[in-house]
Amino acid sequence: MTVTEIKIRETRITAFDGESVIIPNRDVYKNVILVNTHHDTHRLHFDIGIACDNDAEQAARAIIEALSAVPGVEHDPSAEALVHQLGVSTVNIRALLWSDSRRHESITVLDAAIKAVKTRLDRDGIEMPANIVALRATPSFRAALHGDARLTPAGNLRPDTNGTQQ
Repeated sequence: MTVTEIKIRETRITAFDGESVIIPNRDVYKNVILVNTHHDTHRLHFDIGIACDNDAEQAARAIIEALSAVPGVEHDPSAEALVHQLGVSTVNIRALLWSDSRRHESITVLDAAIKAVKTRLDRDGIEMPANIVALRATPSFRAALHGDARLTPAGNLRPDTNGTQQ
């Protein structure tokens, strides 16, 4: 966003997508304003989930090496790859990098960085799995598979004649 005009009652801004934004100055004075372009560079991040069977240290090294080869990724400070979270079926690594703070440059560098990391992890055989869903075969599931007439529309089993479910 770029401040285009400051008047007595309002501040006018042009957003990244070209839209004009008018903010009453009472809001400008009362709220925190985050300025992403004040410094020449700023930090970006994205998360990568790798399979739990993969070596997280090896994956982190591969991510850092991939990021260091992307044009527009700053080398000082250097990129980092840190284990961020243990998911249900993944170890999540956060990639941190610095780039030019201008909006278009930031999003194109981030795009190139994500593509480079994916290509490198694929090349190194580091798997990025989809979420794993475990299904448990309940009595109503078995009944549905076998066309049991006792199955209700909600997926429950009607009790048999002596009041128990089979």
